[in-house]
Parts: sequence; C-alpha cells; structure tokens
Amino acid sequence: MKTAVSLAVLLSLTACDGGDKPPAAKGPQYTQEQVDARVDEVYATFRQFHDNLPDPAAPPMTCPDDDIKKWGAKKNEVSFLAYQSLRHTLGEPWDGNNSLVRFMTRSNLRYPPRAKFDVGKERNVKQLMRMWEFVEYVGVVVPLQERQANAVAGGVVGRGGALEAQLVIFKKGEPDPICHSPFKVESSGTASYTHKVGDNSSAKESKATMALKRALCSEISTGLKTLIGSLSKELEPEFIDCNSV
Repeated sequence: MKTAVSLAVLLSLTACDGGDKPPAAKGPQYTQEQVDARVDEVYATFRQFHDNLPDPAAPPMTCPDDDIKKWGAKKNEVSFLAYQSLRHTLGEPWDGNNSLVRFMTRSNLRYPPRAKFDVGKERNVKQLMRMWEFVEYVGVVVPLQERQANAVAGGVVGRGGALEAQLVIFKKGEPDPICHSPFKVESSGTASYTHKVGDNSSAKESKATMALKRALCSEISTGLKTLIGSLSKELEPEFIDCNSV
C-alpha cells in the first residue's frame, strides 16, 4: 500500500450530527514513491548543473534564440543560482557568507543538503513538486575573484567592490548549459548615503559601507542584464533585490 504525502492539512472525516460533508483537501496528494522520485530528480539536476559547468577560461557561447522561441516558455526569465548555494545543496560546507553573490539565489532554487531536506514538511514537498513551475532558465553565477566594498573611517570615501565571475545558463530539465560567458564588474569608491546628525565615525562608516555594497550590487545587476542581452535577444534576467546584500 502506498503512503500518501498531502500538501493540505486534512481535517477529520467524521461527519457531525447535522450531516455536514467533510471539507475537500486543498491541493494534490502524492505517494511517498512520487516524492522520493522527485527528490532524486531535483538533486540530480543540481549535480548536473555543478558537473557540467564549463571551464572559466572557455570562450563565450551565445544562447540558441531560435530554439528558445520553439521551446515557448511562459516567461523567458533567467533565475539566478549562486555557486556557493549550489555547492551547499550538494553537501559542501556553506562558504558564501562573504561572497558578493551569496544573496542572489532564487528562493525556488534554494535547497539544503539532501540529508537535511525534510519531506515531512508540506511546504518542502510543495516546493519540491512545483519547482519547475516557477523556474524556466537557471543562471549559475560562479565568482572567480571578488573584492568587497568598504568605507574608510568616518565614512567619507571608500574602496569600491569588484567581481570577476562566470555566468552559465541552463534550461530546466536539460543537463548541458545552453550558453555561458565570463564577466567583470567594478564600482567606484563613492556612493550617496544618509546618516543622523549625532552619528559617530563608526556609524557613518557602517552606513557608507552599506551604501557602497548596494552600489556594487546595482552594478552587478546592470552587468548581468547587459551580459544576458549580449547572449540572447529572448532571455531576460530576474529582478535582483539589492536591499538584501
């Protein structure tokens, strides 16, 4: 007998004296076999992403726009997946705290290591079974060299950040990348920020550093948009929220 994993909280099936019918389940139910097979599929997909990343020195490869038109996705949006998140999903220790791209991973692509993925939680099963409904193209961002943006004492001026990375785009369900390219982004050491009249130099420095980080994030966002535009006339990047840097 197959065990069902429900995406809805099932209420008691015992009818009351008034003959009321029990409420219907809100959503599909899956057998344990279906969920286990889906876990295998999703984690195998992440493994393929990792193992099929091209050499960072490989020449750029443009996207197959004619094929993209034929594939007819509902939305030709590239969802980003930071390399550190990808490695962590595959069981490597998390090492992205200081990475400039750590915040870029789309929520639908953010998974813990398989051993820690709890299929007893309904929200996890829902994410697992509907992953590809929200993701069409995945852009793995692989940082090669990074320089953090920092303000000097007093927050007057600072050092702008820089990123040298590789963008590798995959189509959902396909093991090989459809296009890829290296890219570089560098920001200046100036940025606008506000502070309170009574803020000391440490507070000013902290706020200035945050402003520089957000300025760099904006540069990365613009750089990725320009890069994807040069690789494809059909694809576009998802929105990058620089408030979370």
